[in-house]
Amino acid sequence: MALNKINLKTINDLKNHIKTHVPTFYFSSQTSTVIPYDKLEEIYKDQDFNLADLSQLPSSIELTKEDTLIIKGPISWKEAKEYLKSMGRNIMTAPTEDLALISAGAATSATGERCFHFGNLRSQILYIKYLNFQGEECQLYAHKKLPETEALKAYQKESESYKDYKNAPYPRFEFETDLMIGTEGQLGVITELEIKTTKDDLVNHLFMLLPRWENQDTQHIELLNKIQKFRSDIILCEFIDANSFTFLPEDERPNQNKDTIFIEIKSESFEKIYEELLLDLSFLNEEEVFELSESKFHKIRASIPRA
Repeated sequence: MALNKINLKTINDLKNHIKTHVPTFYFSSQTSTVIPYDKLEEIYKDQDFNLADLSQLPSSIELTKEDTLIIKGPISWKEAKEYLKSMGRNIMTAPTEDLALISAGAATSATGERCFHFGNLRSQILYIKYLNFQGEECQLYAHKKLPETEALKAYQKESESYKDYKNAPYPRFEFETDLMIGTEGQLGVITELEIKTTKDDLVNHLFMLLPRWENQDTQHIELLNKIQKFRSDIILCEFIDANSFTFLPEDERPNQNKDTIFIEIKSESFEKIYEELLLDLSFLNEEEVFELSESKFHKIRASIPRA
């Protein structure tokens, strides 16, 4: 019995390994905050188990004339963003970890920070190609609905109460691509996908302080209700409570023992948001609203799940 580490460098290498049907954990960027990569060798040291590295597979990225992005192989969110920036475009999803791979993000039903404006990654994917358990390439399309079987109807009824959640507790299973999105890669390895992109707008970033929700939640609810009509102007709206900041060292907590709201606003709409949303809040204290640089904004926002 032994743990075996494999570097898969071609699609044929991957196909041939899949066909062996040996127990394998496929990984790439190792950025997941829930998988203990540093302990995998210890956990599986006495088992016949394979760790297969996909990060060296061939990769490519292409912006089509329809402004969609075709991604093949291990392309990270950071690479995609930098590629698009030079053409005045941007990705619609902003994950916690920019170095994570887009193909892996699709398998996990990535929602990211920009769901408030763009919806989750599920709504941005147009097709997915993957290798199934026989090493065969399959293609799924977002515009094709799954057949309406009795079992699927029962499943949809069961999941109806979660339809407005950005991240339901299980896959949606409405369209073909849903067979891969949110299933954590259990049906196969994603090798290619096409996603929508957006115009690269100039943005402003705000950081707001609110009382701890355990003591008073009226301000949270007021903001929640009033911000809904500004989804076309506000790209990101995220709530992080004071408890979450306790995972950081004390000198890295900018929240002053309060709850926080992170907001990303289109620069062209900044004045509108200030006058029609912020000044309309009954509790606004301008000394508790801060404008941050994009890098600092995302650094603070990402530091908590990483911690």
